[in-house]
Amino acid sequence: MILKLLMKDIRVLASEKKSLLVLVMMPIVLTTILSFSLRGNFDEEGLFETVQIGIVKAYDANAEREKFLSKVSPYMSDEEIRKSEQEMDFERIFFENFLDSEAVKSILEYQIMSDEMAETALDEGRVAAVFYLPKGFIYNQMIDFTLPNRNEIEVKMLANPESQYGAMIAESVLKGYFSEMEQRIAHKNAFIEVGASYLDLNTLFKSLPEIMGESEERSEADAVSAVNYKTLHGNRHIDSFAYYSIAMMSMFILYASGHTGRTLLREQKMLTLDRSSVAGVTKAKVIASKFLMTVVLSAVQMSLLLVFAKFVLKVDWQRPLLILVGILASAVAVSGVGIFISAIALRQGSFKVANIFENVLIHIFALIGGSYVPLDALPSFALKFKGLALNGTVLDLFLGIYKGMTFEALIPYLGMLLIIGLLFSAGALWIVLKREAAEYA
Repeated sequence: MILKLLMKDIRVLASEKKSLLVLVMMPIVLTTILSFSLRGNFDEEGLFETVQIGIVKAYDANAEREKFLSKVSPYMSDEEIRKSEQEMDFERIFFENFLDSEAVKSILEYQIMSDEMAETALDEGRVAAVFYLPKGFIYNQMIDFTLPNRNEIEVKMLANPESQYGAMIAESVLKGYFSEMEQRIAHKNAFIEVGASYLDLNTLFKSLPEIMGESEERSEADAVSAVNYKTLHGNRHIDSFAYYSIAMMSMFILYASGHTGRTLLREQKMLTLDRSSVAGVTKAKVIASKFLMTVVLSAVQMSLLLVFAKFVLKVDWQRPLLILVGILASAVAVSGVGIFISAIALRQGSFKVANIFENVLIHIFALIGGSYVPLDALPSFALKFKGLALNGTVLDLFLGIYKGMTFEALIPYLGMLLIIGLLFSAGALWIVLKREAAEYA
């Protein structure tokens, strides 16, 4: 019986061409417009404040200097070793000469942290990125600058996805340091290769400090990146196309709730509910049919927009199974709200509640839930109201899926949507049954 009622509701919905146009086509049109027109807001062309980063040192500077000295002692005198050690104090060069220089300090501010402190700072959003200086960071640089050997140094970078542009700026600055080092090492190796044919070893090493001075610029293709860039929890960059595809989707499924909010009263006015009652169809079955119809409608809305974004806007959706789970959870929440509005409208005998929801509340929810503009662009107090907006939960869920959050991290959003759907559905059933009992009495 419920299946027959559902097929009847879907046929009625399909006959309402204007409503379908708004529910399905409008989010596609607005997504396209907003994605292109507000693309600059996601490029962060200006820098509003210095980027906060953390530095984790996995090396022992003193031990690595001793290791270096034992390595080069057969080739250099004690005086030359002391001179080289002073000139190649790479911890001082990296922190004092580079990171503490006025030019870099105007862009970056760093704090040396332990592993635990760095993880906490990233999770709390206090830093845009953390750089892990590996074991051998000092020793390998000293070897690279003195011997023909070439020891690779890989600095791991873990970025906070909420500060992705700050992290990209920090990465570029750190790459500048290693690019400069690479240039000097390249000149040193060229000097050793050529000089070894006509200079003795001692003279060769004595001349190195002079050679390691100024060097010509290299092309970008020759630069070797020593920064291995990753984002926190594997999260991906969000551009305007991905953001507004999700934002408009989360907003316009609320209109499916508004559409469902009119169905019970409309059927009451057309005496369809009375005929159903005479035929033995309970109100619970009618509500279940409206619920499932809204699930189908909102799932179709979401799926079409995601497909459009993938093939037209070139949004790289991944994790299709999680996206499907997100669509179903969102559809359940939207359907629960829809039949709850419908039950209130039926009880009051007026479409006023549905009209207020569509014309006023949806726009308020869209603003405080982040569908119009990212909440980062609004005053901080706006974040306090985000939890009131259903679309805000849907937005966070799909942004989390897109960015690569683990399933465990997504469970609170999925659970919230399912709870909303069940609570509002139970409320709708209680209102309708109470009204029916009152009429019977």
